[in-house]
Amino acid sequence: VRKMKLESSEMDEPNPCGNGLLSSSSSSHIEVQNAHLDEMNNDILYHLGMERCGSSLEDRFGDVRVVVMSGTRLRAEQLANRLISAFKCQLPVGSTLCDLCDTGRYSIYKAAHVLTVSHGVGASSISVLLHEITKLLYYARAKNVRFIRLGTSGGVGCPPGSVVITREAVNSELNPWLMQTVLGKSIQRPSLSSDRLCNDLLNSARDLEGFEGVQVLLARTMCAEDFYEAQGRLDGAICEFSESEKMEFLQKAFDFGVRNIEMESLYFSAFCHKLNIPSAVICSTLLNRLEGDQVTDSPELIQGYIDRAIQVVVHFLKKDHEQAEKEESHRP
Repeated sequence: VRKMKLESSEMDEPNPCGNGLLSSSSSSHIEVQNAHLDEMNNDILYHLGMERCGSSLEDRFGDVRVVVMSGTRLRAEQLANRLISAFKCQLPVGSTLCDLCDTGRYSIYKAAHVLTVSHGVGASSISVLLHEITKLLYYARAKNVRFIRLGTSGGVGCPPGSVVITREAVNSELNPWLMQTVLGKSIQRPSLSSDRLCNDLLNSARDLEGFEGVQVLLARTMCAEDFYEAQGRLDGAICEFSESEKMEFLQKAFDFGVRNIEMESLYFSAFCHKLNIPSAVICSTLLNRLEGDQVTDSPELIQGYIDRAIQVVVHFLKKDHEQAEKEESHRP
């Protein structure tokens, strides 16, 4: 019997619910919450190099059901190629996978019903992408869309190469909400993930061959404002705290159920929750922050760690694609 280290970090398990593909009977278009958009003659999606009018957005993107966001262009491209292979997609003769965003700020690739996109580093960068990719899919009349952030992180009390699925994102004060300033006023938005999607990713990890001994955790993720000071690192250009103070805080985060730290999950989760978009964050850990601040393993080991979260997402999307094709074949 295969054994796999699966933990919940002392949090409740998510609600069990199938494989995450919404049936056509419950289909719903992606939504926005901005009445001003309907009053605009056109909408320039500046950072994506697209616009609402004259772009055939519904023909190009109306079939999108999943958006997978990762930090770099290279990772988005590699994921798209892996999905094309997993889906057994046939590209037209003489054509290759191409970046649909020509601004240089982000990258967008399409593999069947999945968009793989790059979001850069940090909340400010991912926020721009989230607004514009959501409006793009709204104008394209896409239905039943789910968002997944796929990335890397620093582990808290778990070994390098662990895979953490974020049940709840917390800020640097360990509060489960995003505080955003709008017109000089602070707005608090909860940062919840989709129980269903988290559970589906967890089940996909259970199904994978070669994951014996890999820790796959459903846990809280701390989202920091920067890479150095806010994450309690001692190796930045500025550091005004001691090692004992750092360790005290990281232990406090661990006791609260935090198992990894990154820089995008809070805004991502709060944005998706606000617009009722099912979402999940899944990250590989590259080090255990209770043991140090720097990534010291070899590039080959690091790539192996990164690939673990990617494998989970590809496996989930492959099953999702197969079920979609099966449903399509049974339609009259």
